[in-house]
Amino acid sequence: LSAAIALPFVTLKVMAAIHWEALKLWIKRVPLTRQPPRAWDPVTIQRSARESRLGR
Repeated sequence: LSAAIALPFVTLKVMAAIHWEALKLWIKRVPLTRQPPRAWDPVTIQRSARESRLGR
């Protein structure tokens, strides 16, 4: 809380910097790309070597 009181405009500065960079990319007409679909990685559940030795 004290940091927010001591530096009230840091958040606004960061937001402005992000939007400034976005504007520069938009002016350059950099194409937007979508995130590729997530690959399906099945989860494997197996006992650890330690659990096997303990007989759990």
